[in-house]
Amino acid sequence: MNSVGVYRQSIINTRIKARQPVYKERAVIRPKPFRPVDWPSFKQECEEQRAPSAIIDNYELPIHEVGSEPPLISFLGGLKRVCTVYPYRDLQWIVALLFFIGSSAFAVRSLLILVPTMYQETALDDRIKAGFPTVTVVGAAILLFGNQMTIFAAFNINRGVEDKDENIEEKGQSLTEGYHPALLGSKEWTWWPPFAELKSDFLLNPAFRAGIMSMLGIWTLTTSAIAGIPGVIHESTREYLLQFRHFVVFPQIVGGGILALAALRLMTLTQSRWYKPAFFSLAWHSSCLNMLGAGFISASGIITLTVPGARILSALANMAGAWLLLVASFIHLLMVVELYP
Repeated sequence: MNSVGVYRQSIINTRIKARQPVYKERAVIRPKPFRPVDWPSFKQECEEQRAPSAIIDNYELPIHEVGSEPPLISFLGGLKRVCTVYPYRDLQWIVALLFFIGSSAFAVRSLLILVPTMYQETALDDRIKAGFPTVTVVGAAILLFGNQMTIFAAFNINRGVEDKDENIEEKGQSLTEGYHPALLGSKEWTWWPPFAELKSDFLLNPAFRAGIMSMLGIWTLTTSAIAGIPGVIHESTREYLLQFRHFVVFPQIVGGGILALAALRLMTLTQSRWYKPAFFSLAWHSSCLNMLGAGFISASGIITLTVPGARILSALANMAGAWLLLVASFIHLLMVVELYP
């Protein structure tokens, strides 16, 4: 349920912009804060740089591929970075963390669905009945909030000032080349861009449109999860089965399908060719896992609708989808913290 967050990495990736036609390039100049310049000192520095020097400079600039991702690291190394790097003023990190927590809640929820299905009577029946609504509500609330914040995080990608001074780390800016988000509370931060910028930079961006699809899929899936809480739809009513299908099963199928299609689109955007998988790209793996996870969740609803007696198979498909989405959310969180040294 967290592929919304993945499209931010696709927007960050400048290779997508390189493939866009010229007419899609942004024509809006964003305002930057005024910074006074000491012209006499600046002129003196320029003259010193132009003056001949006896010092031989053997330093070679490293060659970076435009839009390249950070190098792959081990699982333990990534887990250490996730636990030690806290860029709390970067809304993208906040959104990635919210999706990871929300996906964890829904992964636990899938276990609470599977256990009573496989074992009709367990010693944990009372705890499961009490914990299932709590986990569902908390997970849905976190996902919906993170889902809403995603749009604001996308608006502030690469809007920050690219500082080159020594205090860049104190200001909380990312030191990774090509990634300079506007931080919360900074002058560059905006809640909504001008219409011309929105039209040229975002609405024409295929990754942004795929993210909007993902947001719609998450809203639909969380609605299905909340409607599936025992007591929301009373089992004593005559129309219980019909209401269960309309408010739980159908939204689960539709939401999972929308989420899978959006993740598929994001996955193709990370590839150099539509038929060439990017196995060495974290963004590709995250999108692929999101697509598979959403597909399993949608398949769980289809099984419930077509084969009502296959409850265990439906619960297993739901659990597989939830845990795949959890792994995808962890990869996305890892991608964000890797942008910080």
